[in-house]
Order: sequence, then structure tokens, then C-alpha cells
Amino acid sequence: MHKTLFLSILLSFIFIDSGIAQHKNILIDNNGTPNEPSIIINYKNPAQVLAASNINNYYVSTDTGKIWVEDKLSSQY
Repeated sequence: MHKTLFLSILLSFIFIDSGIAQHKNILIDNNGTPNEPSIIINYKNPAQVLAASNINNYYVSTDTGKIWVEDKLSSQY
């Protein structure tokens, strides 16, 4: 009886916690259906974030992702 009650309470806390800890999904760009994203965060300054997507898009944020600057990469190859 006590074991069942304890497990019920424990599971309810797990489900409540997972509902509260959801991240906010942010759409940076939907022009040209960018895909295969890569994201890097500067470990010395976590406010600096760089994201890239196929085929030549890249996005830079210096304020933890609140504002993004978009640009295109180019290559002679």
C-alpha cells in the first residue's frame, strides 16, 4: 500500500516537472525550406549562438537567441 502510494506520488511529480520544463521552439527562417540544422554555442560566452542549415544559410545571435541575423555562405567550388 505505501509502496504504491509512493510510486504514484513520484510519477505525478515526474509528469508535472516534465510539463513545466518545456523549451520554447523558435523559428529562425522558413525561406527556402532550410534543413539539417547545425548549432554551436560559445562555451566561453553562451550568449553567442551560431546556427547553419542546408545549403548555404547561416544565422548568428549574440543575445541567447532572442534576435537572429541571417546571411548566406558562398564558395567558388
